[in-house]
Amino acid sequence: MKAHLLCGALSVLVVVACNRPDTDLFSQGSPQRGEAGNDGKVVVPNAGSGASDDNPTTNGGTPVVDPSRGGSPATADEGTAGDPNTQSTAGAPNNQGVAGDPNAPNNPGTAGAPNNSGTAGSDAGVAGSGEPPKPPQPVCGNGILEAGEQCDDAGHTGSDGCDANCKVVCSQYDADAVESEDYHCYAGYNQADFTGAQQDCVKRGAHLATISSTAENKIARGFVDNSKWLGGYEDVPLMSAGTGNYVWLSDEPFSFSNWAPREPDPTGMRCGGGSNTLCYEHCVVILGDGTWANQRCDTVDGYVCEWEPAGTK
Repeated sequence: MKAHLLCGALSVLVVVACNRPDTDLFSQGSPQRGEAGNDGKVVVPNAGSGASDDNPTTNGGTPVVDPSRGGSPATADEGTAGDPNTQSTAGAPNNQGVAGDPNAPNNPGTAGAPNNSGTAGSDAGVAGSGEPPKPPQPVCGNGILEAGEQCDDAGHTGSDGCDANCKVVCSQYDADAVESEDYHCYAGYNQADFTGAQQDCVKRGAHLATISSTAENKIARGFVDNSKWLGGYEDVPLMSAGTGNYVWLSDEPFSFSNWAPREPDPTGMRCGGGSNTLCYEHCVVILGDGTWANQRCDTVDGYVCEWEPAGTK
C-alpha cells in the first residue's frame, strides 16, 4: 500500500515539472539577452554576434537594445569612454584647433601654436623703433670728404691747408690769404705778365685765380688797386691776331663772368717797338671796381693766386 502511494506522488511531481514554463525553469539562472537581470543590468551580446528579430544589430553586429526592455540603447556612432571602438572622445588625436596644443595637427595659428604666423609688434626697421639705421660717423684722416669736414688730406702732415681736425687753414699758404665759401684760399701779388704770374702761383702751390661766383669775385677784388691778372684767357696763342673762346687755366667751366661795359674788346692794337703788327688782348684782368676786362697778355700787372687745400674735392 505504501509503495503504491509513493509511486503515485512521484508521478504527480514529474508531470508538474514537465509542464512548467521555460521561464520558471531558468528564473534562478542568467537573464536572457536584452532583459534586465537581478541587478537591473541589460545583457548585451558581444559585437559581431548574429542578429535576431528580438535584437537587431547595426554597424557590424553591435546590438540596438529595445528601450521597452530596460537599459540604455547603444548607438553605433557614439562610444563609451574606455571602449576601444570609441570615436571623437576628448583628447582624441583628431582634435582640431585646441588653443596652445603644439601637437594639434590642424591648429590654424592659435595662441602658442607652432604654426603661428606673425607676432604683433614686429618691425621691419630697427627692432622696437621703426627708425632707419643711423649713418656712420665721419672719420677725419681717411681721405674721404664727409659731412662736417672742410677737407680730408688722409693724415698728411705737411702745410697743405688742411689741419689734423679736417679744417682748412689758409694761413699755411700766406698770412694774408682769404678763405672762400667753398674752402679755397686767395692772395694777391704784384708785377708779372700773364705767363710769369701763372708760373709764380704754381711755385706757391697755387694757380691764377678762377672765379666762379659773386662771392669769389668779391674776394679777388679785395686784392686789387688798379687791376690784377685772373686765370682766364682766350684759347688762341697769346700774341696772335683774332679772337677765341675764353677758358680758365684750371680747366673749370667758364660759366661765370663779370665783364665791364664794352668788354671784352675784340680789336687789336699795335704791339709797339716800331712794329706794324697788331696785338690782341687775349687775357683777363679784374679791375678795382670788381668788373673784368681783357688785356694784352705781355702787360706787366699784379695777379691773384688761388689754392685748393688738400682733400677739398
